[in-house]
Amino acid sequence: MLYFSEPPAIQALNCMPTFESSRAEVTVEPSTGVVQHHRILDTPLREDVAWSDAFQWRNFSEDGRYNGSYTSNYRNGSRPSYVYNFDVTISYGSFFMKSILNAADIILAGLEAPNGSYQSSSLGESLRDKVFNMQDNTTGLNLDFMSYAAYAQVGFSPTALLDPEVLAQTSQKIFSTFFQHFASNNLSREHGGNVYQPRGMDLKVNTPMRDMPTQYTPDGSVAPKFQDIVLF
Repeated sequence: MLYFSEPPAIQALNCMPTFESSRAEVTVEPSTGVVQHHRILDTPLREDVAWSDAFQWRNFSEDGRYNGSYTSNYRNGSRPSYVYNFDVTISYGSFFMKSILNAADIILAGLEAPNGSYQSSSLGESLRDKVFNMQDNTTGLNLDFMSYAAYAQVGFSPTALLDPEVLAQTSQKIFSTFFQHFASNNLSREHGGNVYQPRGMDLKVNTPMRDMPTQYTPDGSVAPKFQDIVLF
């Protein structure tokens, strides 16, 4: 438990992540992959399909039946059990946000249900995992990567980010930079990547299972379904 001799200084912003897309013209050096020139051809528009899938269950199938035995204080026996298969789809907006915001809390990574609720809220933060966070036990520093990057951008000043304009500008820059790396990581024409799929590829997936929740964008509107988006 922490005790403060006086109220600590705190600054917070209510931010809404937004992704935009546009047609572009890019000139690339084939041998090195270095971008020589690029030009945006249209006015960028919101890409709400980024939020179409947040762990949606699809393509459900039953894979065999077997008899499972059980033992109790009263009797022994067996009962039929089933193995079920299904695919889980996640769109790049949800994937990026879950990665960037939840990576520092890796112990909870597998505990989120499809409706967005956590199966357990009794687990505290692990200070021993030493992954996806910046910790210094001598000073009490304990930041996720995005927060640490913003802290570094202001020269590690403990007060600079208390200015709401500085906090907003720095956060936007960090968010954009992280997403640029996310979108370009392991990107290829043959296999696509985290954001882009190969040109002309048809994703053959069935509709989500009936009990899957409606998908929303961060501003509360219903997200479009990715299979309804016309690809160019």
